[in-house]
Amino acid sequence: LKIGEHPGNVILGIWNTTADKVSLSVRSPTGEMVGRVPSKPDTFVQSDLILEKSSVQIQYYFPYESTGSQLSVVNIFNATPGIWTITVYGDIILNGVFHAWLPLTGFVSPTVEFLSATPYYTVTCPSTMFGSISCGAYDSTTNSLLSESSWGPTRLDRIAPDLVAPGDNVVGIYPGGRGVMSGTSVAAAITAGASALMMQWGIVNKNDVALSTYQIRAYLIRGCNRSTTMVYPNTQWGYGSLNLIQSFNLMREL
Repeated sequence: LKIGEHPGNVILGIWNTTADKVSLSVRSPTGEMVGRVPSKPDTFVQSDLILEKSSVQIQYYFPYESTGSQLSVVNIFNATPGIWTITVYGDIILNGVFHAWLPLTGFVSPTVEFLSATPYYTVTCPSTMFGSISCGAYDSTTNSLLSESSWGPTRLDRIAPDLVAPGDNVVGIYPGGRGVMSGTSVAAAITAGASALMMQWGIVNKNDVALSTYQIRAYLIRGCNRSTTMVYPNTQWGYGSLNLIQSFNLMREL
């Protein structure tokens, strides 16, 4: 983990599968070690470093209530700039896969980053939950994926995102008048609006009063625009780009 100047406190979450059990050690930029902390449920160990003003806290949670997996949390308080090394030891290994995440942008200093990161498995809550419609963002003028749009799949190997929606320079109404916004939040708002129109068609207009999220997701996926040069679903575009009118047109053929 590369930490730059004035990072403040840094938190890191490591998840492994239900069948596995891991334990951690931490090495600071000066080489000072927080030795391997035994992995026990609800363990809480904090070590103040001798040669640095930093303090390291390691916590284990398993089986975690929502998944049954193990969550290991590393807190580095007053983190020293430099390269921090977290070593993951296999206490019980049947699968061997683990994932480490930093907080979302805005909740951690931009000077903090993994030295060897992967863009995959970067979709975040709530789009990783079962029963949700997971949405990425793309530039509708160039038909290219937005760089800020996270890639799937999820840690539980669910395809994500389900689809992408416009998320670059989207015009909207602000308190002061017309404004422009970019990002996955805009794409999510557009997808939510499309879902609301689906609910109006089904529930308000009584075409399908039992319409559920699963059905709306299926209708939106079927109506997506897809390129002939791409294989779907994929971890960047999901099943394609949102096309609500095409979804409704396909529904008329059912």
